[in-house]
Amino acid sequence: MYYIRNKLIILSVYCLLNLVVLLVLNLSCEPMAPLRVENQTDETLSIYVKWQDEVYYVGDVAPGEEIKNDNPRILEFSSFPIEAKDAQGNVVYSRIYTMVEMTEKLHYKVVIPPLQKGLESSDNITIYK
Repeated sequence: MYYIRNKLIILSVYCLLNLVVLLVLNLSCEPMAPLRVENQTDETLSIYVKWQDEVYYVGDVAPGEEIKNDNPRILEFSSFPIEAKDAQGNVVYSRIYTMVEMTEKLHYKVVIPPLQKGLESSDNITIYK
């Protein structure tokens, strides 16, 4: 009888310790950024976030659709350099957002506006064809 009781106590303590360790690990990790990107262009775009020397793939977003960040490596960085590439790999959108812009103004939602086609680059302003 005492053997079963002792075994249950040890098992309960073991489970409790595992739960505490998992809770500490979960709370100590940085949260994944709740980034959303809306594509208002007429092309499917591949979305990337650059941070330091790494480029993280968020995913492909169809025209008129929105994609959410499911990449656990895209965290709440101090800045968000976001790039969108078309099917040929051309960068059609690139902008660096600050954490203040992301949190207070955009609420982690970036909207990629329709592309202006058929215009040429002028005055150091690139308009993608």
